[in-house]
Amino acid sequence: MTSFIAWVGVDQRGPSSLYFASDSRVTWDKKNPWDACKKVFACNSQPEVFGFVDYPLLPMNALTKAVAAIDAGLRPKQAELSAEGRCDWLWEQIKWEATKHPKNELKSFNIFYGLRTGSKHPIKLATSGEEQDADLARFHLFVLSWDHKEEVWYERTIQVPSKVSSVLHIDGSGFASIKDWTARWHESEQKDTSRVVFSAFCDSLASNSDESSGGAPQLVGTYWDKNAQTFGVHTQAHGATFQGSPYKGYEMGGVSWRNSLFERVNPLGTLLPKAQRHSRPKLGNPSIDRLDASRLVKLAHKGP
Repeated sequence: MTSFIAWVGVDQRGPSSLYFASDSRVTWDKKNPWDACKKVFACNSQPEVFGFVDYPLLPMNALTKAVAAIDAGLRPKQAELSAEGRCDWLWEQIKWEATKHPKNELKSFNIFYGLRTGSKHPIKLATSGEEQDADLARFHLFVLSWDHKEEVWYERTIQVPSKVSSVLHIDGSGFASIKDWTARWHESEQKDTSRVVFSAFCDSLASNSDESSGGAPQLVGTYWDKNAQTFGVHTQAHGATFQGSPYKGYEMGGVSWRNSLFERVNPLGTLLPKAQRHSRPKLGNPSIDRLDASRLVKLAHKGP
């Protein structure tokens, strides 16, 4: 259960953003899903984002505590000296939580940790072609997995490309559907852009191809020069949602909003002044190609 995707955005100068997106569904059985589970997280004080797939209780609890501790300044300063140090601290918190969890109830899960180190934009030096100093902004992605059958932890690092916007990782029961829609979008003229990844992800959820994924899409991210943030998302199916739950107000507050085409919008779904408009390419399905993004959801019951 879950659809999850992580990707890096690269502009003409280098890597500039890192995003996590997820659905909102927890499925105990397919007849009674819960479409209001928070699955991606963002620090307010640091350029760090988090997410998980599969068994929800321990990851949701551990990540909520970790984000609160980081924002409260409780992480040891020694751990903050490197991406690996921060990762080690987080994994320690999660593994400790696991020791307190009823063993027979602890199922398999994957936790994702993305962050940026450095604060200078990755501009290439014109003369030497070498990158700037050690304070160069770099993005990192780590994965911690618990396999309940083998009763073993797995840790790995996913390399983050620096040349072109790229999908870094797809996971969860919606893997095949996300991969299919991502491939469709990348066959279009808009390929190799960050926005097509989120558009493909939203199309995957709207298609209902995976019964264990559903609810509103959730989105968090961090840029090369800012701390992480949680985005509001506006879709035709769910309207304005924040962290997977409906947002009934009209004020934007300090939140940035995106629609299913990754356009900058307000909570009503209206394009912001001077925001770039993104088009929907033909995706190889005539019945869907004739529709714009706001009408795609009407075909969701027909699948992709």
